[in-house]
Amino acid sequence: MTDTLHIPEFAHGYLLSESYMIFSVVLESGETEEDWQQINDVPLYAGEHCEYADYDLNFWYSEEEDKWHCTAYEIYRDEEGVADTIQSEYRRLW
Repeated sequence: MTDTLHIPEFAHGYLLSESYMIFSVVLESGETEEDWQQINDVPLYAGEHCEYADYDLNFWYSEEEDKWHCTAYEIYRDEEGVADTIQSEYRRLW
């Protein structure tokens, strides 16, 4: 699996932090295989007038490795505001 989604360093750190907090909720829910969560308004860099992006986080369990992983996908919106992700563009967070 090769990461294909560029996420600025600041946003990557933000997503890492958020993913660990969300993951504790995923585990408490009793999920055992996979879960998707959306994070909106992720700052792409530090600053007063920075840009933001939305991401889907996919939490999934690997039986082969006996551990959980988290993969980020950027959410794109069309002219009508309909959200979608490109599954071939992702970044493994952990």
